[in-house]
Amino acid sequence: MLVLGIDPGSQVMGYGLVERLARPRLVEAGTIKARAGQPLEARLAFLQAEFDLLLGQHPIEHAAIEHAFVRANVQAALVLGAARGIVLASLARRRIPVVSLMVPALRARFTGRLSATKADAAAAVGAALGIDTGGAPSDATDALLLALGCETGPLLVGRQGKKPRQSFVRSQRMPSRQARG
Repeated sequence: MLVLGIDPGSQVMGYGLVERLARPRLVEAGTIKARAGQPLEARLAFLQAEFDLLLGQHPIEHAAIEHAFVRANVQAALVLGAARGIVLASLARRRIPVVSLMVPALRARFTGRLSATKADAAAAVGAALGIDTGGAPSDATDALLLALGCETGPLLVGRQGKKPRQSFVRSQRMPSRQARG
């Protein structure tokens, strides 16, 4: 089963595609980067177009997206909500079931430490997939963490579509899809 993890953002979107087998295997992971300085609507249009291309390249069965939470900056939460919206809409058009997961809780679960850092989580992702995550963008390793944690029971915040079966791919590349121009 192919599971896609998505760490949405309005400038950089991390993604991680994992095949769930007896031992999970990496299919593809990386980031989609919009050109800095562009208006929000232009960045979102670029991110959605690139994300749609990515979805068309793989027979994805389930997806996990980072759960949105609001801290002190409401404006940042609204922008993140727009980025999540393009991802959720693209997944819905393809009828890919999606769950919303809390990344800090996943970091704690995979590292065994409540105060786990992004680097700790990246190391745990590398160990789970048998790869070196050194130098990989944190957006991509967080997305892989989401894909790996798709079956985490109480860490599920929301669920749309069918419940994923418990079971995790082909190439081991970490590309960066960037805006051209």
